[in-house]
Amino acid sequence: MVKPTWLERMCFHIRSNRGMVSVELAIGLATLTFVFIAALSALSVLLTQLNLIDVAHNAARMAARGQAIQAPPNIELSERYSAGSIYVQANREVNFWLKPISLTAVAKVAVE
Repeated sequence: MVKPTWLERMCFHIRSNRGMVSVELAIGLATLTFVFIAALSALSVLLTQLNLIDVAHNAARMAARGQAIQAPPNIELSERYSAGSIYVQANREVNFWLKPISLTAVAKVAVE
């Protein structure tokens, strides 16, 4: 029995693997791009936290020496004296994937 030509073409397209490599490559590249952007965003937040720790420690050392505390304009500093030590807390809000995250660092230094 001879199949009609339109049925042969339909069966051929259903069983065909043409274009599968292109689709897999497109999905793989999109996934790789997403993972790369997520890793860069996480690295950015980590570097911001390390910078915040450095600012808090420097501000605590300046306060222990009796100098005026200076901080970058986007960082809030608060200091507290307790039992011969100065505690300086640095706060900053950053956006991570369109959500605000509050980062905090605390440094303790003995008064000189």
